[in-house]
Amino acid sequence: MGQFLPRLFRNSQQEEINVGMLGLDNAGKTTLLYTLLNNLQQQDIQPTIGFNVESLRYKQYLLKIWDVGGGKPKSRILWRHYNEDTTKAIIFVIDSSDIRRLPYAVQELNWLWWRTELSQAIVLIFLNKQDLTGGVLKQHQIVDLLDLRNASDYHEWIVQECCALTGEGVWEGLEKLMHMYEHHKMKSRWCLSKN
Repeated sequence: MGQFLPRLFRNSQQEEINVGMLGLDNAGKTTLLYTLLNNLQQQDIQPTIGFNVESLRYKQYLLKIWDVGGGKPKSRILWRHYNEDTTKAIIFVIDSSDIRRLPYAVQELNWLWWRTELSQAIVLIFLNKQDLTGGVLKQHQIVDLLDLRNASDYHEWIVQECCALTGEGVWEGLEKLMHMYEHHKMKSRWCLSKN
């Protein structure tokens, strides 16, 4: 009996989930990623050129997070080539203090909504930089601006306000994303069993 238990635990692996982390440049994607990894000791985080892949163990999951540089369209093309068809979740980061560039963020998010390869992906939208004073967008505003209620017909989504530098709202957003993933997975199994 004692010899059987180690084999049992060896075979139970964490489910690996590919997660694309996208958004415009300077939205705080890499800072958010390092906050999740508890590795924010780097005070001078440089913009991501291409993409950066990190793994995060969270509960029974191994999240493989693809931090895609927002400044270059080539980064998005590279990510699509390697990973788009296996992506189960999208984390889309918006700089909530940069109202001027919001139309570009909307355009980028719309591009993601309509990718057939991403039709089953769940979406977490982080409204980052909530610590800044002044005109930062709030959750209810972005839901209206992005017309997210209509997007519910196509994608499961959640919006979370956060500050990547302090970590405020970051873990809550990840928890909501994983809860949504588990719900989505159960719903998919139920639909398959009905057919």
